[in-house]
Amino acid sequence: MKYLLPIIAIILIAALYAGTGSLWRNQYDDSYITYRYAVNLAEGRGLVFNEGERADAASSWLFTVVLAGFYRIGFHNLELVSFILNMAAVGAIAAFVFLSAVHLGLWQPAAILLGLIASLHGFISGWSALGMDTVPFAALLVMWTYWTFIDKRMVFSAVLTVLVVLMRFEGMLVLPVWYMTIRHHRV
Repeated sequence: MKYLLPIIAIILIAALYAGTGSLWRNQYDDSYITYRYAVNLAEGRGLVFNEGERADAASSWLFTVVLAGFYRIGFHNLELVSFILNMAAVGAIAAFVFLSAVHLGLWQPAAILLGLIASLHGFISGWSALGMDTVPFAALLVMWTYWTFIDKRMVFSAVLTVLVVLMRFEGMLVLPVWYMTIRHHRV
């Protein structure tokens, strides 16, 4: 079920937004700021909005770098790339909420429902169609929570801590929690 649930969540979101014309078009204006930063980075002009100007307006350093990587290797439709990354993030949210719930002893059908509710929630599903880094950031946080507190794989937790911090500035809020967890884990 942990492999089927993400697919179900993605299909439901695609069905939900299919008639809106927003699946990978008409995305949020901040998305286009990030895309411009990514294109400029990929084309060698640096992490800038306009060449020669140093302004920091991209919402997510990591998401911008990932998009620049896709652009660099030939995927120039960043709206579509962002949409695919967001759908993968929706699937990860569904899967890791399900895994967390099962690991904590929740009845499997209830865990399935919880995974779907978390991934199809209005904020998550709505943001997933807008091209922003918000849903991938949420997915990283859900995975971080799972591997830090539930499955307790500290190597994965450490890698995800770095990714969360690089994804968004507010990701730094996990650092003191992770540090206290590591200290507790060693004792």
